[in-house]
Amino acid sequence: MAVLSAQDQDLFREQCLAIEHEAGTGNRKWHKSRPERRLRYLGLALERGIGKGIDGIDQKKAAELTNALRLRGVKLGRIRSRKDEAEPLIRLADMWAGW
Repeated sequence: MAVLSAQDQDLFREQCLAIEHEAGTGNRKWHKSRPERRLRYLGLALERGIGKGIDGIDQKKAAELTNALRLRGVKLGRIRSRKDEAEPLIRLADMWAGW
């Protein structure tokens, strides 16, 4: 899990889409991309520092964050998560995990 502001999400998403296009992976699943395209994608992500400074949190910390937000009156319905390959940010995470 990672927390990004809306502004950071848009920039991060644009960067991911750009390297997907340049590497030729498109919005394919990781295992359906050719090895040379996978390597190019990851190389571009490293070269450009995509995701640098984004820190993930474990489930325990996520639960603590959720409870803290609830205590402060933040409605959790406003917090959105993304699913599957429809989201460039998730495709990046899938590719790193698959590598």
